[in-house]
Amino acid sequence: MAPGWYEISYEYVIIEQDKSKRYTAHPTARFQIVHPEGAMNKDLDVNQSVTAERITVTLERIELNAVEATVYIFITPPGYRIPEEHPPYEFESLMINSLAEYSVDGGTVKQARAGGGKANTSGISLTWDELDPVPIGARELTFTITQLGDWKGPWEFKIPLD
Repeated sequence: MAPGWYEISYEYVIIEQDKSKRYTAHPTARFQIVHPEGAMNKDLDVNQSVTAERITVTLERIELNAVEATVYIFITPPGYRIPEEHPPYEFESLMINSLAEYSVDGGTVKQARAGGGKANTSGISLTWDELDPVPIGARELTFTITQLGDWKGPWEFKIPLD
C-alpha cells in the first residue's frame, strides 16, 4: 500500500436475546503507513504569494515531520475589516468553504483538509494540516488552493524542498 493515512471501520452488533434489544457500534481506527526511507523533519519559511481572482494569497510556511505536513497561508480579502464583537463573515466562510490539494514530486494529487485559522486586523490566517508526511529525498511540494470561501482559484504554489 502507498504511504499515507488510512482508516479502518467496522460494525459491531450486540444482541440481548432475552430482552430483544440490539446495540450497534461503529468503531474506527486511524493508522499511518510511513515511507520506507523516512519522512522529512523541517520547517520551511516560504513567503510565496500568488494572485488569482483579485485575491492575493501568501503561503507563509510549511512544517514537515514524521506524522504530518502542515501548510500556513495568509489572506486579506477585498474590503476586509474585522468587527470588534465577533469574527468576520469572511473568516467563517473561508473556514467552511476552502478546498486545497497537494502532490509531492508530481505524484498522486491528494485532498488537503482545512484545519483551522484566526482573524486579526491585518487579515485571515488559515491552516491545512494532516497532509501526508513528505518522504526524505522529495524535491518539490505542489500545494494548490482551489477555493477560498466564495472565491474560485486556483492559487498554486510550487515549493522546493531541498
